[in-house]
Amino acid sequence: MSVTAEFVRPVLFTVFGLNIYVYGLCMATAFMVTFFLGQKEIARKQLKVTLGIVRGPVHCKLPINQVDPSMLLICAMVGGVIGARIHYALTWDHSALFALNTGLSFQGGLIGGIIATTVYTRYWCHESVGKMLDMLAPLLMLGHAIGKLGCFLSGDGCYGYPTEVPWAMSFPNGLVPTLTPVHPTPLYEMVTSGSVAAILWWRRKKDAPTWTQTSDMLMLLGLTRFFIEDFRTYEPVEG
Repeated sequence: MSVTAEFVRPVLFTVFGLNIYVYGLCMATAFMVTFFLGQKEIARKQLKVTLGIVRGPVHCKLPINQVDPSMLLICAMVGGVIGARIHYALTWDHSALFALNTGLSFQGGLIGGIIATTVYTRYWCHESVGKMLDMLAPLLMLGHAIGKLGCFLSGDGCYGYPTEVPWAMSFPNGLVPTLTPVHPTPLYEMVTSGSVAAILWWRRKKDAPTWTQTSDMLMLLGLTRFFIEDFRTYEPVEG
């Protein structure tokens, strides 16, 4: 018994001849959600900021230098997208460097986002990189979970190996179609990354040393990926 996911397709709909891709829509959703939550979280942590969305300066108690949350989040996201695209192009498909519907690597995005955040925080704002990364950790995992939903709904080929488990799925209309039931590993990653995001979000108000959230994110991410990689295959499934 398996599920035939006929609803999975790379193009959600077409407007005036322009294809609206599921993956791109999920990435845009991830950007907006994490941006909104990031704005709220920076204000909650009482950083001295000038909000890009709310009028007027917000003067807070902590002696933190001027940090624009809009610029911080944009730098992190742009750095993440650039890193994700470059890493994917270098390790998998050189032609995907300028693709619109797929071609992003989470490992590259993580590295690119951390580099961009470090440069902006340390060399522009002269503030603690650890505090900023701790704040961004749950948002990063939430964004990854939404991105993996996009991978699943577009059927981009990052499936697991063929299996006969009851929840196995085939993707006849996916970007990389398969008629063979396989492990829906994008769903596995969506659930695990969402769970890590929930844990980090719940713990964000606890008084913990700097870098705790970041180190916990990396540890939990590595642990979940260790188990999920056992189900994955990087070759297209023939159906």
